[in-house]
Amino acid sequence: MKIVLTGAPGSGKTTLIDALRDLGEQTVPEAAIDVIQALVRELGLAEQDEWRRGDPLGFQQRIYRHQTELEAVLDPSRRSFLDRGTLDGLAYLTMFNTQAPESFKVELAAHHYDHIFFVEPLVLDELDLRQASGRNDSEEEAAKLVELLQAVYRDNGYRIHRIPPLPIAERIQFVLDLANRLELETAPR
Repeated sequence: MKIVLTGAPGSGKTTLIDALRDLGEQTVPEAAIDVIQALVRELGLAEQDEWRRGDPLGFQQRIYRHQTELEAVLDPSRRSFLDRGTLDGLAYLTMFNTQAPESFKVELAAHHYDHIFFVEPLVLDELDLRQASGRNDSEEEAAKLVELLQAVYRDNGYRIHRIPPLPIAERIQFVLDLANRLELETAPR
């Protein structure tokens, strides 16, 4: 079972993924962070930001390639939690007024996920957008992404399960309880 944790930047997805990994769950880190770090090494901090803003499609294509590499090594017999899914790229492209070629939309949508967990944003003035890592999301963009991400998954036929902004220990338990329940509901009888 592949479960995507999606949501606005700074909503706590990575904290959840790290905690789930520490509990022995199979996880996939956020591909965009790896790509950004590679770009920082390649171009420098300011230059990578300029390149990303200037070529949002190229950036999302790099993320997609890395995401598919990360997903390809998952053990299909184990449940996995992913820090974002391939469709997140469409939301980002929409936010940056960039039209994805139809062929890229088809590629992004070809990845099947069993469940989408939308991690609801924390209080905006408590957001940690990790901009020192090279990310360049603003609070306004984070708020806009809340709607765009939900729309892109709904438009592709997914039901969204909401993860409320609870204290971390409660949030982890909420995610595990929901995943366990969904696993039981979909298990062959």
